Amino acid sequence: MALDFESNLYRPPVTDHESFRDRVDWLNQNIEAYVDHVREYVQDDPIATALLDILIEEKGGVPRKDGVTPFIRHQLDQAMYTIGILRSYDLAEQQAPFINPQAVLRLNIGHDHLEDMFANPRDLIARIRNKTGAQAGDELDYDIWRTVYEIHLMSKHYKGRKAHKLPNNVFHARLTTNPNVSIARMMDSIHNSCTKTDIAGKDITEQAEDSDRTSRMILHKTFGVTAGQLKGVDTDQCLSFTDMARINFPQQQPIYDLLAEELQQIIRMERAYHDLHPDAKRAKNATGALIYNPKFHKSVPGFSNMLPGIVNPTEVLYESIKAQYPKFCVDEIEVRPIEVLAFSPV
Repeated sequence: MALDFESNLYRPPVTDHESFRDRVDWLNQNIEAYVDHVREYVQDDPIATALLDILIEEKGGVPRKDGVTPFIRHQLDQAMYTIGILRSYDLAEQQAPFINPQAVLRLNIGHDHLEDMFANPRDLIARIRNKTGAQAGDELDYDIWRTVYEIHLMSKHYKGRKAHKLPNNVFHARLTTNPNVSIARMMDSIHNSCTKTDIAGKDITEQAEDSDRTSRMILHKTFGVTAGQLKGVDTDQCLSFTDMARINFPQQQPIYDLLAEELQQIIRMERAYHDLHPDAKRAKNATGALIYNPKFHKSVPGFSNMLPGIVNPTEVLYESIKAQYPKFCVDEIEVRPIEVLAFSPV
């Protein structure tokens, strides 16, 4: 009997006869079912549903920069991050410590609407009003304005206005002023970092350097971690630092910790690759040490264990690196040269 989409999505990602790439291809080919799966979680929210509809209408047939992955995977995967956290807490019969999970889901879906689709917030507000039937001044309209304002906070510029791009320090400083934006931006950074290695024509070492700088900026600006503290090989200590987002929204501290741990893991992977193999561009076939073992990470409780393997950020990054430079990766933890690893087990 064929599995339905949800059962297929959550089943183990790799079998003896199926590669991770096979799973990625399956998800990309079933993107409409993926949309419907996410839609089930937002069907009672007219604003999130409108943002999803707009996303499909504007970018439904557009690929990402690799020319293969659907553009909308970026938003759907991030929605799955929030859904995964909510499911995990629900299974544990606990209340997820979001202040407003509905608002975070809206941002997962709509955070790029102003940067990529609309030249100003007024046009986006009008489009959502049209889809929801909201009238100026009613309660739903107030929620639309608030949602678009939060999308504005997550936007460095509006469509076609990159010349007016917000400086990174200003952009990241304002993330801590809003409970929903601070979480959604962490999720956005995680997805951006774990998928950069799939960009066609870009060397993975160059991408790792760029992504490492971006991830460090997020940790520094959002979590108050200094550059000096990030220079150490083991960055697990970063979790102990109090940041403005935690101070402002202490209820969400478990979520911040969860996402910070995942982002740090991605940083370690990227740094390990870059530090161990700085000549990767010139010697793609050279043999090298293990940079990351997904089986080892999956044994550690955390964010990735809440997700289907196919959208697990660290597994996505590992498989991308492995596909391009297979001789840099091994699968057995026993042969790992522990002394040269750029991260430590939690």
